[in-house]
Parts: sequence; C-alpha cells; structure tokens
Amino acid sequence: MIIARISGEVSTHRASLRAEVQGTSSQIRFVEVLSLQDRVDPEFRSWKLGAVMFSMFGLLALVVAGFGLYSILAFDVAQRRQELGIRVALGASADRLVRFVLRQAMILVALGVGIGLAVAGMAARYVDPMLFQVSARDPTIYTLVGVTLLLVAVLAGSFPAWRATRADPREALQAD
Repeated sequence: MIIARISGEVSTHRASLRAEVQGTSSQIRFVEVLSLQDRVDPEFRSWKLGAVMFSMFGLLALVVAGFGLYSILAFDVAQRRQELGIRVALGASADRLVRFVLRQAMILVALGVGIGLAVAGMAARYVDPMLFQVSARDPTIYTLVGVTLLLVAVLAGSFPAWRATRADPREALQAD
C-alpha cells in the first residue's frame, strides 16, 4: 500500500498516479487508486447505521411517549368532566383550566426527566468510550433533551387542555 497526498480531486490524478506507480517496477501489473475517504467509509458504515438506528428508535420512543402522555391526560380530562364543569360554573377561566391540565403533564414529565437524568448520569461512564468528540456528560445535550421532552409534553397536553375548557357547567350541575 502506498499513500500519496495530492491536492484536488482524486479522479483528476488517478491516471497519473497509476502510471507513476506502475513505472517504478515491471512486476506491478495492477494499481488501484482510492481516496482515503473511499478506503475508510466501509469501516464506518456499521457505526453510521447503528447511529441512525438508535436515532430512529429514540424518535419512535419520543412519539410513543407523547401519545402515551396524551392518552393519560385525555382520559383524566374525560374522567374529571364533572369537576371541570363545576370549576367553570364557579368562574374558572379557560386559562386556569389549561394551566390545570398542563401542570399535570409537566409534573409527569419533570418526574420522568429527573429519573432519566439520574439514570443517564450513572450510565455515562459505560457510554463514554463509544462516543467520538462528545462527552457522555455534556450539559448541552442533557438540556436539549429535557427541553424537547417538555415541548412534547406541552404539545401532548394541549388538546386535552383545550377539551377541558369545553366542559359544560350545565351538564356538571345536572349530573347524578
């Protein structure tokens, strides 16, 4: 293997490099000229595939968690329809009802993020050797993940919160 440093594109120098190497000996019959990128890419293909797969599974987990949180909040709002109607009858504003429902979402997510951060902190030493130019304890990544989860919680809680504002006080006061 001979390594040569060239300036410019490999394809423009391929023929001259081949001729130069074959000119050094009559024993050399075949010369393959590859860029370093072409030589290294196959070695990283499995790592890139693993990174893409982990990213896709993480995204899928985020979507499933968002739908799960939505389901819990929607069920809770449906179960508390009478209570919410009474709150509206007593003068609760729509903003207050939205904050009431979103507060539940934020409590659930804050608890989950706290537990997740603790587990991630403990597992960081095992993951650190597999990372390249990134620390397993990078506060930017932890912050970004926490903010993303909070945004998903707000999105997941928005529709149940909107439904809570639609509670009919007449139904609540006439029920049972």
